[in-house]
Amino acid sequence: MGTLHGDSSSSTLFSWRFHPSCIELLCLICGAALVFSYSWLMDDAYVYFRYIDNFVIHNRGLVWNAGEYVEGFSSPAWVFIMSGLRAIGLNYWTAARAVGLLSFVIFWWLCCLVNRGFIQLNNNRESLNAPLVYLTFNYAVSCYFTSGLEAPLVNLMAAVYAAAILAPLNVPLQLIVGASPLVRQELFIPFVMFCFFVKSRKGSPFPWWSIVSFLSLAGGYEIFRVWYYADLLPNTFYLKDLTWITQGLRYLWDSLLPYQAIPFCAGMALVFEALRRRDGLGRLLWRERLALLLFAAPVFLYVIKIGGDPRHFRYLAFPFIITIFATSGLIERLVAGASRNILRFSKGCLVVLAVACLSNFPRQINQHPLLRIPMRNSNTRVNLITDAAAHRLSINQVTPPWSPSSSPSHVALSYSDSIARFEAESAANQLINRAPLGRRIPRSSLRLGKTLDNLPILSDSWCQNGYLHQAIPIIHNLGLTEPFLAHTKMRSDRPAHKYGLRPLAQDILEMRAEFGFGKGVFDRTIAEDANPPRWVVQNIDSLRLIESKVYNQHNIVENLKLALTPVKQIVP
Repeated sequence: MGTLHGDSSSSTLFSWRFHPSCIELLCLICGAALVFSYSWLMDDAYVYFRYIDNFVIHNRGLVWNAGEYVEGFSSPAWVFIMSGLRAIGLNYWTAARAVGLLSFVIFWWLCCLVNRGFIQLNNNRESLNAPLVYLTFNYAVSCYFTSGLEAPLVNLMAAVYAAAILAPLNVPLQLIVGASPLVRQELFIPFVMFCFFVKSRKGSPFPWWSIVSFLSLAGGYEIFRVWYYADLLPNTFYLKDLTWITQGLRYLWDSLLPYQAIPFCAGMALVFEALRRRDGLGRLLWRERLALLLFAAPVFLYVIKIGGDPRHFRYLAFPFIITIFATSGLIERLVAGASRNILRFSKGCLVVLAVACLSNFPRQINQHPLLRIPMRNSNTRVNLITDAAAHRLSINQVTPPWSPSSSPSHVALSYSDSIARFEAESAANQLINRAPLGRRIPRSSLRLGKTLDNLPILSDSWCQNGYLHQAIPIIHNLGLTEPFLAHTKMRSDRPAHKYGLRPLAQDILEMRAEFGFGKGVFDRTIAEDANPPRWVVQNIDSLRLIESKVYNQHNIVENLKLALTPVKQIVP
């Protein structure tokens, strides 16, 4: 029988194959049903969709606006996966749910393996798997197996890291850990910590497969990023690179409070202490458990530092899940050798835990989302944070209806309709590409969202609108895909939401309408406009450097110089 480890001398051995317990089978069935029931699309997902359609369908490249090379997404791995599914004709609504369900099944499988690895008892003992029960029926974890964003990959990476801690010499796990920074940039820190963890084990070789994977995949993408975008980091990093610790602590509390995470972890800590006194510390795999907690710590701190996210729980998924994994196997060790009545009682307690977890939901909604009762005007913000339900039940139909519908959001996600819409807008697209830089349009005639001199331009923060109008250049007025705004120093009204950027976005829209798209627009504004915006004049050096990045010629040597040149923050 093969083991998960690549070396039979490893201290932690368990089989790839196992017989799931009744509780684990119940978690598989109920968890898949919950993932499907909670499935939704976040508005930010439409940024990915526009990038991918431009790349796969419209042949404009991996861009938001044609000809502007800005990396306005956070997960290259998610782009690769969804591009492949889009290329075979799937619409995003189907693809997001399919990837979510598949990710959950793999997540469940790894949960079962990890729990058995931490039990370290004979393979015939039934796995009660309290961490799996807690995570399966946790609303926040289940609903983030969809969203249209990279969330299912983040959840899955937490399980992969937990398995890799127990099987550090396993080649497939090392390869996946090495590629994990492509899922989210902050996973670079756990990757480095994993390498040190493996090397610190007595007699363990250096994790070369992780290094090879990281250099070839993450390193290869970094070379592409420099060549294509003339930058070292995505645009979203600059937008969210701020310090807002008080809001970050509120975000942490908002994510832990609804699910009794603190009582659960405290109870498991008491079980650990009882086992330590009974069995000794060495048999509890305390180093592996400590490693999981240490892997979670820097991600917790990073999220607190940047103020969290506008959406409940999303940024804390990885550290939250990996922390729960650190409690694996404790219940089984506690009841080892106990009578059947004790085992039945333990199973009853797990059923109570499942019901309790299923009954919990965020403070931002006034009833459990499984009820599927329309809650118009009932979704609220708590500490500047909203929940997935705000997008799932939005009157703007960010998430498509479940049944076939002619609503814009549902039709737009159809592969064939996307091509038809592109062809219908081709005339406008050709005008955009031909727009001369010297064309002048009176500023007094500008109206947001109107067509000026046959040149349509929009300034908007609603990402779905960007997807519904793919042929029209759109200035994201909160800076998500707009590099000039992302590099601007501005107070945050909510995490990643700086409403003070909108007047600057309007200025950029007006300059684009006057002078078109390309390098030199800000210089032309200063030279030819009688009253140029003051922030443009004061920050012209930074604006020129960003322009050189955005409109680069894909020369690797020149782009490397641009990528290594720091951009001085724009001060309006």
